[in-house]
This record gives sequence, structure tokens and C-alpha cells, in this order.
Amino acid sequence: MGEDVKRRHVAAGFAVIGIVGIISSVSGFNSWQRSLNLALDHYRTSQHAGAVVVADRLQNAIQSIYANIRTLSLLPGTRTVDRHAEQLSEEAHLTFQQVYNNLADSVSVSEVYVLPATLDPDRIDPVTGRPEEPVLMFDQLIADDGLRPSYLPHDVDWRSHDAKDAQIERFEYLEMKKQLEMLKQLYPTSRTFSPLKVPMLVSRELITCDNRYYVNSHDDADRMGLVFTVPIYGEDQQFRGAVSAIILTRALNGLLPAYDFALLNATTGFSTARSGPGQQWIWSAEVKRAQPAPGLLYSQVLPIRTDVIGSSFALWVGRNDALFWESADARGANTAAIFASILGGMVLLAMALTWVLIIRHFRQAHRMNAELEMRVAERTAEIKFIATHDTLTGLANRRRLTECLDELLGEGNAGRVALLCLDLDNFKAVNDGFGHPAGDQMLRQVALRLRGAATDRDIVARLGGDEFVVLQVGETTPAAIEALARRIVEVVREPFDIDGQIQHVGASIGIAVAPTDGTCSEILLKNADIALYRAKADGRGTFRFFEPAMDASLRARQALEIELRRAVEAEEFVVHYQPLVSASEERVNGFEALVRWQHADRGLVGPSHFIALAEDIGLIGRIGRFVLQRACHEARNWPEHCKVAVNLSPAQFRNKSLAADVVAALDSSGLAPHRLELEITESALLDTTADTLAILHQLRTLGVKIAMDDFGTGFSSLSYLRSFPFDRIKIDRSFVSEIASNRECQSIVRAVAALGQNLGMTTTAEGIETLEQLLLVRAQGCTDLQGYYFSKPMPATDIPAYLRGAPVLRAVG
Repeated sequence: MGEDVKRRHVAAGFAVIGIVGIISSVSGFNSWQRSLNLALDHYRTSQHAGAVVVADRLQNAIQSIYANIRTLSLLPGTRTVDRHAEQLSEEAHLTFQQVYNNLADSVSVSEVYVLPATLDPDRIDPVTGRPEEPVLMFDQLIADDGLRPSYLPHDVDWRSHDAKDAQIERFEYLEMKKQLEMLKQLYPTSRTFSPLKVPMLVSRELITCDNRYYVNSHDDADRMGLVFTVPIYGEDQQFRGAVSAIILTRALNGLLPAYDFALLNATTGFSTARSGPGQQWIWSAEVKRAQPAPGLLYSQVLPIRTDVIGSSFALWVGRNDALFWESADARGANTAAIFASILGGMVLLAMALTWVLIIRHFRQAHRMNAELEMRVAERTAEIKFIATHDTLTGLANRRRLTECLDELLGEGNAGRVALLCLDLDNFKAVNDGFGHPAGDQMLRQVALRLRGAATDRDIVARLGGDEFVVLQVGETTPAAIEALARRIVEVVREPFDIDGQIQHVGASIGIAVAPTDGTCSEILLKNADIALYRAKADGRGTFRFFEPAMDASLRARQALEIELRRAVEAEEFVVHYQPLVSASEERVNGFEALVRWQHADRGLVGPSHFIALAEDIGLIGRIGRFVLQRACHEARNWPEHCKVAVNLSPAQFRNKSLAADVVAALDSSGLAPHRLELEITESALLDTTADTLAILHQLRTLGVKIAMDDFGTGFSSLSYLRSFPFDRIKIDRSFVSEIASNRECQSIVRAVAALGQNLGMTTTAEGIETLEQLLLVRAQGCTDLQGYYFSKPMPATDIPAYLRGAPVLRAVG
């Protein structure tokens, strides 16, 4: 019986080991499948994210082409150019060349043409004696090669056999003639569309860009591309011609990261698809039909949104499967599968072991159960931590903060509690300018600094975004609370090193103290948030204790916001004008436009009462467009030597349509661009970016003057003068108001006037209210004067009488 028992035990052991081996094999296979599926999901997600970035880049490039060509078509010189551009000034030539250079720098444009509506390359021009060609041609390739930008030299008969090279550009002109005819049929007048939605045709053409060898082959990628064409309308709004830009396929391919990306245009059947080493599948039928390739692990067609009328673009992506199988995730899954197979084989070999191994197996199973229980306990603790803490910074979250606050405010705890609610100043600029990873890194560093500023008893929490709370539990006297608030402001103000870039933010703090400001967490948080709003309104980078009057102030602001939104919809605004006086000619040479709110109950409300609110709630763009349009229309009735100066808010530079707004105001009013001066403050340049400078240069290209307002009140005025060549410097009124009593103010005004003279900029002294101030600023060398001494801001209807009265001669003389 003993042997039978042993055999039964051994049989049972073999049976158990066999079952375990089978279970292990199935479990390993399932684990491999799960790992592989997770790796594939991660691969597709990352590839899609990369494709979205490429699509955004293509969208920006196409929008840049459209914006530059549209700007060129709207220029007064373009709209009035005649057949041979004989009346075109050298300045207009330079303007056109600048727009071409913008295109060449951003998307490697091949050529830009200004085409008359009557262009016919098959017809002989009676003036030149050669086949007709565009009015203006800009070809960087020809300029670099030293060739003349014309498709036939003067000394070659266009009808001779030697004129074979003439077919090169003639082919392009014939294709552009087709687009001219199409535009004339579709859009014969500019009344058929919105002024800011100028149509643009896109066609797929054979481009012969080398101007020496004509190769009529649709397989030559260097000679394939797209032709973008925007119509030109005269002052009578009738079709006069078009502006065409040729973008080579090679240039568009330069915007794509690899061979397995392609830009598609479904309207023209255009595709930049090309084959690379081992990737001939890119020429598949799916690309031509703009459909994903079903045989690939990742393939997608992303639409590209543009303002181009009548044409659609898309990005085709079909990544090689080898990218996935060579990834670390896939290799890790395969390695795990091999390991599982080896483990299963070892388990099967264990079937030959004796009953002792069976007992050992059970012991190991017991240990594994113990380890599993330990991991479950650790995971439970981790889940509990995640539920009560912020995953990014490790600080307490809103739930944990509320629990601690309610516990401290509960019955039997009469101690004072201080709640410091803080918000980061200028964090949005860091997050938008350098990306969310940089913003997350800054938030983690802020969390570390807040822990260092607080005591061990205090609770530091993150409510979300850039909102933090410090719950002061220890000593909560007013002096201790204020000391903690000052420490927080100071530690946050210190520079941050974000991936090698030095960044600066600040902190505004609102403070509520229990039980004075509330006896429950909800009321305390609300009151601390109200105090935080007051700290931000008082200049940021500071702290404020809650006061009951703040709640009423917040409600008043909310009511004012509602009224302001209604006023913007009803255009309850008027523009007044303050004269600008020439110190040398002793006459009025212009007026500064100043907006007023015509409130039904309060009367005329000055900009200081609503402009900051309009910037906060996103209404400044509409108010700015209203002032710009009204000022240009009213200034066209003034004498020719009088200009109009319009102030721009820093928030308007975040809207990429600013240049288009200026063009629309000038076109609708007929005001000459040189009679418009745009004033910007140093705060508009505080976060100087390439986009901001590009907008300023685009405005300068239109012929508009640019002035820096309130010069000397910021931190980096001289660096701004180096970044952009302003036409005028306006000296802040704070220096002029004390010029008679403060010799330092006299020195500053004299230094700024000398600086402007050396840089070729005029200088305007603001805020002149007395004759003594007037004489002093003239003596320091200021070229222009402004202030109540000459006149308060007046409505446009009072300007003719003011000019006839010639008060300036009496004042200055």
C-alpha cells in the first residue's frame, strides 16, 4: 500500500505539474498578446500625434502662401498697375519684392507673377515686339543664376529655331492664362465675396523652373508643383488680373519628415508622393484615391483646413510596418513571449520530478500568494494616494484639501486657519510659447518651492492648472500669515531653469482667515479666490487679505462686463481726437484717436475704465477694429499733412488678422497708408516673438508708420528699439509732468530726444499742460508736442473749426 500511495502521489504530482504547465503556456501567450496590443496602440497613438504636427505645419505653410499672395493682391500699387508697370514706383517694386522674399523664406516659392487680365502668350505685345508676358516677375532661381527674368532675350527672334528656350516660360504663362479665365468667370467682381475671404485657385501644373531645358515629363518631381493664384480688383471692384505663386513639389516635400508622408490636393489630383529606399509601396492606389492603406499597421488621411476657396488639401500617412517591429515596445513584447515559452518548457520538464518537487511547488505557490497580497496592499495604498493627491506635483488635491480643512474647522477645534490661494502670473505665456511639457516642469518646480516656503504642519495643494493653495495650520497671526505670503511671492519670483531656458513667472495671492472670513471650506475657498482676484487687479505679484467689500467689487465688475459686451454688440463707442503739434513748424500735423464709451447712464466713459476689462474677456479685438475703421474714415477729410495715430493693445498682436484689419480699414476709407500711425506700448513687445516682429514688418511694408508709446516706463526700451526700427518715440507724460521741478526729468527728456534724432526717429512729448512745460520740452529737442495745453480730446465734428482757429500758433508763439 505504501508504494501505491507513493505512486498515487507521484501521479498526482505529474498531473498537477502538467496542468500548471498548460496554464502557464496559455497565460504567457495571452500576456504576449496583451503586451503586443498595448505596444501597437502606443505606436499608432504616437504616429498619429506626429502626423497631426506635420498637418499643422502644412496648414501654416499653405495659410502663409495665401496670406502673402492676398496681401500682395490688396496693395494699392498692385491694384493700379498698368500693362507694363510704367507708373510703378521704385518703392512699390521693393514692396512686391519683399512679399516675394517672405514667400521664398517660408515655403521656398519658385516664382511670383503679377498677371494682367488680358495676358495672352500667343499674342505679340505692340510695345515690346515680343510675345506678351506678365507685368512683374520675381524668380529667385533666375536671379541667383544671373539670367534675365524674361522667357526670351532681346537679341533673339521669338519666331526663330533658336527660341526653343522660350517654350520654357511660355508653357507656364499658358497655364496661368487658364487660371485667369477661370477667375474671371467665377469672380468677375469683388462684390461676390467677403473682403477678408479673397478666393484663391490652386492647380496642378508642370513647372519648368531651370529656364534652360524644357522637359515635358510628368515624372520629373523637380518640375512638378502647385500654382496658387489670387485675383486683383481695381478701385471699381472689377477684375483686373491676378497674382500667381509657383510652389515646387520639391519645396512642399521639404515640409514632410519622410518618404511615407504625402501632401494631397483632391481638387487637382496633386500628390507629393515619392518612393524611397525599400518603400515603393508609397505609390499605391490608396494614395491616389486619398485613402488609408489597409495593409499597414498605421495609415491615415488627415484633412488640412485652410481658407483656400474651392480646393481641399489633405495629408496622407502610411508608415512602414518595420518602424513598429523595430520599436522598443514590440521587441520587449517578443522578448517576453520567448521568455514565456522557455518558462513553459521548463514547467513541462518539471513533470519528471519527484513528489518532493511537487511539495516545493506548493511551497512556492504559498510564497507567491503572500507576495500577491503584499502587491495588492501596495496597490491599494497607491490608489488611495492618487485619489487624494495631484499626479503631476504630488501635492494634495482639492478633495484632500477640503477634507483637511473641514476637519480643522470641525467641532472642538477653535484654532485659527489661514487659506492662501495663489495663481501664477505669466504662466500661460510659458505654456503656450514652450509647450505643455515645459509648463508641467515649471509646475513641479513651483510645488517644490512652495513646500520649502511652508512649514511641516502646513498643507500645500494644487487645485488644477496653475492654481495652488497653502493651508497654514500652525501660527496664524496676521504677521505670520503676511510673512508666509511674502516668502511665497519671493520664491516664485526667482528664475526657473526649464530645459536650459530661463523663464520668469510671478505669484498673486488671496488670503482668507477662519473663522473671521468663513467657517466652512466652501466659503473660505470662495473668499480667498475673491481676494486673489483683487491681488491680480492691483498689479499682480502681490497678496491681499479678504475684505467684505471685495465681494461687492467683484459683482460690480461682473455687471460691468455684461454692459460692456452689450455695448460692443451695439457699437456704443465714439472716437475723440487730441491734436499733435509740430514743434518746428508750429502747426497741427495730426491727431491721436482716443476711444470713449457712450454709456446710457454714466455718459462718456474713459478707456481706463473698460480697456483692461475688454482685454481680459477677449473683446479688445472688436473694439480695436471699430476705432481703426472710424479713425481712417474720419481722417480722410482732414488736410493732407494731417495724420491719425491709433493705439494698439498688446492683445491685438495675438490675433493673426491684425495686418488684414489694417488693410481693410485703409481700403474701405481710401486713406493713404503713410497718414496712418499705429502706437504700441512696451508691453506689446514684452514677450517679443517672431510672430510679433513679423506683424510689425508686414505693417511697415504696407507703408504704415509705427510709434512706441509710453517710452521709458518699461524695463527694456532700448532693446526694443534695436529689435524694430520705429518711426516715432512718445515720451511718457510722467516725465513731462515733473520737467519743471525735476532736473532728472529734464535730462531724461533731453536724452530720449537725442536718441531719437540719432536713430532717425521723431519724438513726441505727451501730457503738456502749462506754458512752462511746453518751453522746456521744446528746449530739450522734442519734435512734436501733445497735451491739454493745446486741446482736450474733441469729437471729429469739432476739428475743422479747431484748425481754422489756429490756436497752435498763439500757444507756441
